[in-house]
Amino acid sequence: MNSVEARRVMAVVDDTQDGLRALSHVTEEVLTGAEQLSGLVGQEVSVAMLRQMQHIQHAGADPTADELRFSTADLLQALRQRPEAEAKISAVYNERSLTMLNMLSQLDRLRAIMQKKLTTSVEEDASVSEHYNEVCKREARAMKEKQTLEQQLRLDRRERQNTQLAAKNMHAKAQAELDDSRAEIERRNIDVETTATATRSQDEQYFSTQQALLQQQLADLRQKADKTGAANREASDGLRKNRLKLQQELEVWIQKYDEEMGAAEAIYQEELAQTNQVAEELRQCTEEHDTMLRQRQEHEDRLKRAEEAWRERQAAEVRSRHAARTIQKSWHVFKVKADADKKKAAAAEKKKGKGKGAAKGKAR
Repeated sequence: MNSVEARRVMAVVDDTQDGLRALSHVTEEVLTGAEQLSGLVGQEVSVAMLRQMQHIQHAGADPTADELRFSTADLLQALRQRPEAEAKISAVYNERSLTMLNMLSQLDRLRAIMQKKLTTSVEEDASVSEHYNEVCKREARAMKEKQTLEQQLRLDRRERQNTQLAAKNMHAKAQAELDDSRAEIERRNIDVETTATATRSQDEQYFSTQQALLQQQLADLRQKADKTGAANREASDGLRKNRLKLQQELEVWIQKYDEEMGAAEAIYQEELAQTNQVAEELRQCTEEHDTMLRQRQEHEDRLKRAEEAWRERQAAEVRSRHAARTIQKSWHVFKVKADADKKKAAAAEKKKGKGKGAAKGKAR
């Protein structure tokens, strides 16, 4: 055999190893959850795993069925087209097929032997024969230890599968409860938005009416102030015109002048007091308006915080209900499967008992 033929043989062995290594991640548990993995590994890989599961169920006890062989080839091709799918599957399901891992180990040893055979001359084969026999003995001892470890691994795997099944059931139940809670939250959100819209419309209408009334009162007060100012200006003009006359008759009319000025001052003070009162009322109305606007903003903030708190409580309640439903559903599936296994075992035992009874009858 030349070097080209040796490399071709090693390429075939390496390709077989790569295929077994990829398929070792696709256990029965992975095939069962293929639909849930579609978003993680891709539609092609998910469809190939579903087809593989169907063919396994259809083949039954016949491992050489053509459908199973073809679906395995399709699954391997899909995994090779998406090399990242193998890492994603191992991240979710850390269990691998012990049978395929055993085959991989044997192929590794066979590959090492073949490589050594292909690269070693006939003279070197005789010198390493003794060493090879010793290695075979060690491998036999290692195989026994491996079988013991594999049995322990199967027990551990069975326990982990039970734990994962319970966790999956909890997840399915929690998911269902979450969907129900989301629907309830959406319905309540619509009700809250309708109520808030109606309240906002009523508040806007009320504040608009109050603002129009205050603006009207302010306009009336300004008009009254303008009239009072005009009257005061006219009185002041008259007083200035009489000033010359009053200066000439100051000594005669000083008492009368004092009385008239006192009356005018009293009127002025009264009008000024009324003007200040109107300004104070306007200021109070403005403060009340600002207070009402501030109260409305605080009320809207409280409603918003209350709605967010309510949504958080509803989301927590949904997650709790979904987890409970997931646990119930998983327990139901496990119980149905266990009952079916018991029925099959009972039927097999009954059939075995009938066979023994018939054999005893013939012997008699």
